[in-house]
Amino acid sequence: MRLGGRLGRLQWLISSSLIVSGAMLALGLAVQGFS
Repeated sequence: MRLGGRLGRLQWLISSSLIVSGAMLALGLAVQGFS
């Protein structure tokens, strides 16, 4: 039963991708604000 480990890894992948996309969005807004 390795389902729990796979689920945890998937959750970590989703959260990390959310953080990355949020950072990119914030960076884009900052660039728009400065220009």
